[in-house]
Amino acid sequence: MALIEELGFGAFSHLPDYNLKQHMLKELVNIYNIHDNTIHSIRGDVQITTDKIGKALGLSWNGDPFDERVSEKDLNDEDHAIFKMFQGKSQAELTILVKRTPVNTEANRNLFKRAFLIFIQKVFLLATSSPNVTPKALPTLFGLENTRERNWALHVHDFLLDEGLVQTGLLRVAKEKLQKRNMDLKMGLNLRRKEPSSSESESEFDSEEEYETEVESSSGGSRIELDSENTMSEELVERRPLSKPTPAQ
Repeated sequence: MALIEELGFGAFSHLPDYNLKQHMLKELVNIYNIHDNTIHSIRGDVQITTDKIGKALGLSWNGDPFDERVSEKDLNDEDHAIFKMFQGKSQAELTILVKRTPVNTEANRNLFKRAFLIFIQKVFLLATSSPNVTPKALPTLFGLENTRERNWALHVHDFLLDEGLVQTGLLRVAKEKLQKRNMDLKMGLNLRRKEPSSSESESEFDSEEEYETEVESSSGGSRIELDSENTMSEELVERRPLSKPTPAQ
């Protein structure tokens, strides 16, 4: 625990154990507007800023930001070995590394710190549907002596915003496929793939299950929830980002 506090994550032990239901998480997604980075609820608007993230999670929201990516060609041999050790690691591998790394020497303590930093980003701060750690977590491997003073809140904020842009684009693609399928059904066309022989639109899916599989693969493995009429939220799909908010000083 002392090593975790050295890294600046001691407040995590005091975070409440929230257990949000799926419908509540979906509702949070629906009322979050990536256009202005704000949650719009009936009780008021909450803009997501770096200082709010820092205060909520006990993270620093000042200091130097992390690099967005690691440039391998700029790494020395020692740092390159560290980078390769954690690149593409799965959550299971990180869990084992955190649990089994001894802290009896300085080298092992540094290994534990790096393993914990990547682990906490994989499971919480920079979580994704991918089984492997995001490359955006890897810049935090370097400069351990200054980790506590780095701008972690900005690091989390920028990841959430960037990831939101990606998911918004995936939803738009899925919606277009869904609209084409519904149009085909309304026109009385069967769903069996055929060789194009006229100007009429043909569905590219053999069945509804094949269509749903295609939509799921387009979202990086995450299923896209539809309502009872197989439609998506217009508000969620059509959001457009303007620019990232200026980080709080």
